[in-house]
Amino acid sequence: MATAGTGIVAAALCFVDPQLLLVVTSTSIVVVYAALCLGAIVGRRTGATAHAQYRMPWFPVAPVLALAVLVFVVYQNLLDPAVGRPSLLVTAGIVLLAVAYYVLVLRRRGGWELAEPVGDAPHSRTNS
Repeated sequence: MATAGTGIVAAALCFVDPQLLLVVTSTSIVVVYAALCLGAIVGRRTGATAHAQYRMPWFPVAPVLALAVLVFVVYQNLLDPAVGRPSLLVTAGIVLLAVAYYVLVLRRRGGWELAEPVGDAPHSRTNS
């Protein structure tokens, strides 16, 4: 189902302006990086990352500086009524759909765990 859904969306996107696709992709990446920055800040403040192997030097300079740059990028998109603003609206729609999917589907299922493989895994063969 996921492959068919992705194929349908990809086919439909063939008819969208390439410039808009480029800016929407870039705006989506801005949202991902902003989430990573916020995750680093929240993780350090709540102690969720206290036992991690890597500690960010000069915390919180990097995530705060990155957030400032990302806010500037979003501001520049707001100034562009032809492509920038529509890309922000499309990205906001994608985020809202993702949040709705989480609230309506994933959260109801409960926790997620990586399942062990079913059956015997194929063993690697070497020629002697």
